[in-house]
Amino acid sequence: MSTQRFSTFDGLDWNQLKPFQKVALMIAFLAFPDPNEIALRRRAFEALCADYVREKCREHPDEAAEWRANFAIYAAIDARESRRRLRTLARRLRDRMKAAQMALGYFDEAIRYMLYSFGETYPDLKEEIGNIDLRSTPLPDAVPRHSLNALVAIHYPRSNEEGRHNQEQRVWRISLSVIDLAVAFYVLGRQLKSGDTFFYPLDDLDLHRRVFALAEIHENALHCEWERRRAGGKGSSTFVIDPNVLIPTRTEKSATSGF
Repeated sequence: MSTQRFSTFDGLDWNQLKPFQKVALMIAFLAFPDPNEIALRRRAFEALCADYVREKCREHPDEAAEWRANFAIYAAIDARESRRRLRTLARRLRDRMKAAQMALGYFDEAIRYMLYSFGETYPDLKEEIGNIDLRSTPLPDAVPRHSLNALVAIHYPRSNEEGRHNQEQRVWRISLSVIDLAVAFYVLGRQLKSGDTFFYPLDDLDLHRRVFALAEIHENALHCEWERRRAGGKGSSTFVIDPNVLIPTRTEKSATSGF
């Protein structure tokens, strides 16, 4: 089981952040996981927080002065600047969700082997995440094993070879450092959404805890699968996700307290 934890993200002390800031930071990391995009990630984080503060000021005008005083750096960002900073956010999050779809089969198998390995000693998951169905990505009968080429071709059927290569780089490889979080976000969103959209409010603390709890399960599963494959175990995928590339996404308090 992974015990790696973090105390800072891009110079921000996690334990000093308000709940809406923590969720905004998680979304910013999903959208901008590349270590070369730290500045863009920070600006997106601030814009998300600014949108939240602006909305709170509209909803509670009698508290607006207090919100602006407590979060002056966000209050100074107007709606136009927020839109500019978040211009690519939706597309980037779609890329992460597409990568999550591609990884479902891998995680389904990794979690199954992990639970089998730990047996009854693995903690009950329902209290943290509820009844979650980890259905694998459906593959055609002609594709008996998961391969990146096959998965990209399935999810981007209209792309030519060059296009599929570009999608693999932009969607899959860039997403690997946050793939545990992306899959958690996708799985919960798929089960909780209404219609074709999934709205994730920054103050939904219960959903936030569930996402992080499920992400930790995914992280643990990746470590177990990595060790199983290194020991000679076989799997239905032709690739292996290295858990060492993951950005740590939890603190000891994040799933149960600290809010």
